[in-house]
Amino acid sequence: MFGWDLVVGLVQSVLVVLTHAFGGSLGSAILTLSLGARLALLPLTLRIAIRARELDARRRALEPQVERIRTRHAADPVRVLSETQALYRRHGITLAAPGTLLATAIQLPLGAALFQAIRTGLGAGRRYLWIGDLARPDAWLAILVAVLASAAMLAMPGAGATASRPAHLGVLLSGLLTLFVVWRFAAGVGLYWAASNLVGVVQALAVRHAVARTPSAR
Repeated sequence: MFGWDLVVGLVQSVLVVLTHAFGGSLGSAILTLSLGARLALLPLTLRIAIRARELDARRRALEPQVERIRTRHAADPVRVLSETQALYRRHGITLAAPGTLLATAIQLPLGAALFQAIRTGLGAGRRYLWIGDLARPDAWLAILVAVLASAAMLAMPGAGATASRPAHLGVLLSGLLTLFVVWRFAAGVGLYWAASNLVGVVQALAVRHAVARTPSAR
């Protein structure tokens, strides 16, 4: 596909320029690309995350009314769904915070293009830190990415010491799934993922701080 080849070619060109800028270090180029993309999106993703917390608080406040709808129309699940949706609409509650799809639509193609660029041989034989070959999987890097992904989830408001056992189980399963996936990817893609998750930890801590400062969060 011409359009996709153009995106992959653009990512390759950016990585080549950054690699030269870092004295031939492709690993540093990948980290810079990932951090740059996530930091550029950070204001948007912070607004999305804070908005999502606000919507969640509104939904919890409406739970008694939702429960009454369930009780009143227990024999008609379709009516329960329609009246619940109408209740949410009256209070300005949407299923997803505006901008969520935009942030995802920017990040996913970039990661996929990087994966394709490395598959074409861009990272073959390239060393970085302890990683012997950026084109091959690295177990320690996979563990690091899994830890960072779990840390980002635990740093979110409502997680941590006050989180329920199912929530902690979800974090554990997410970390294990991340470990399994990254373990099979080229280390160059793992580096991109690690840097992205590092920004995710910072974002989660910023959201936690912002939520804690709002009167409704106390």
